[in-house]
Amino acid sequence: MSDSASFKHPALGQVRGKARDDTGVVQFLGIKYTNLKDRFAPAELIEEAHGVDATKYGLPVISPPDSCDSEQKFIQETLPKPADAPKVQSDIDGLNLNVTVPSLQEKNLPVLVFIHGGGFRQGANWFPQFDFAQLVKFGVEKDMPFIGININYRLGLPGFLTSSELKEHGYLPNNGIRDQTVALKWVQKHIGGFGGDPDNVTLMGQSAGAISTIYQLNSSEPLFKRAIPLGGSPLLLRPMSSETAEASYRAVISAFGLADLPPAERLDRLRTLPPVELLTKIPPSVQMGPVVDGETVLEAHDFDQLKEQVERMPGAKWCRELLIGCCALDVSIFAYTHPRMAQSALATAFITSLTNSLSKYPTLAKRLLDTYGITPATPDPAALSALTELGSDISARAPARAYAAAW
Repeated sequence: MSDSASFKHPALGQVRGKARDDTGVVQFLGIKYTNLKDRFAPAELIEEAHGVDATKYGLPVISPPDSCDSEQKFIQETLPKPADAPKVQSDIDGLNLNVTVPSLQEKNLPVLVFIHGGGFRQGANWFPQFDFAQLVKFGVEKDMPFIGININYRLGLPGFLTSSELKEHGYLPNNGIRDQTVALKWVQKHIGGFGGDPDNVTLMGQSAGAISTIYQLNSSEPLFKRAIPLGGSPLLLRPMSSETAEASYRAVISAFGLADLPPAERLDRLRTLPPVELLTKIPPSVQMGPVVDGETVLEAHDFDQLKEQVERMPGAKWCRELLIGCCALDVSIFAYTHPRMAQSALATAFITSLTNSLSKYPTLAKRLLDTYGITPATPDPAALSALTELGSDISARAPARAYAAAW
């Protein structure tokens, strides 16, 4: 431990971090930004502390234990996991963040806060692909130093289960989105003590994190200055309807055998179920994600009304800049993980599905098939490639252009 990795924070007390010999940066890991009373409770900002040991990664939230390995299959190069990667998860103590600084001598640095993706079901801030050390080092080399922060937020059932019953007992929807907001409030309150400028914060997110980044523009409180949604938007993954959320809730209580219990007892059981059961007993078909609640998610965005919907977002008035774009084959992960994409005679199956879906628009269906070169004779590998390109254009490229135009 180097002395350069320890300092006195005005609100958090003595903070001990870790100097990275490989990059020269200093990291403060696993800093809790909130305390939870139970897995569904609202996150409450930690205002002060009497010292913080930030020398190792904090616990991740509940998500599939093989999430890191499955994500690494889809990036360009497999990265080694940190030797001190957490071995257990927590539904109560997993809300923490990592702060990476060039050094402790810098002041008033720009701040980049990152929200990881993972379909609102998986991901953690300790994953090596989300480590800010190399990027912060790169900023120093380019004489553009900044502070990098990556956060955990509740996923799956603790993050997004909702129903009228839960709301009647005081539990609000979209815990995961609300957690992110509290993390941004932590940055506003505490990042100055690390040498950061709270008035110069950029929020960046990838995939589900990009969707979250746009949802954070629903806040009436200006918590960042710029937004960078990467490879995702609410037009890619639309929020669930209240009807779908209720159906998911019924499926969950059925999976745990709680349907016949009185509401109060049922909720008590949901709050205290062993964390491992949250991953093993809920059918994969049960949808879990953001729902329109009029607060964190104001409404479901659509192409036809996007300009008006963006203008109604409070952040459109206080967020200075939006950087949004897309990459080639942005949705390739869906192409290679969705079971229907692995079927034989893929082109024929897609043609049948498309013509049925666009039965009122046969000319449009034909134009799409011609544009992407999909015919009944298209072999499966070529069909998979064409469908990935088509899906990326519809789900990533077109939304990015639409948000840029609306902004």
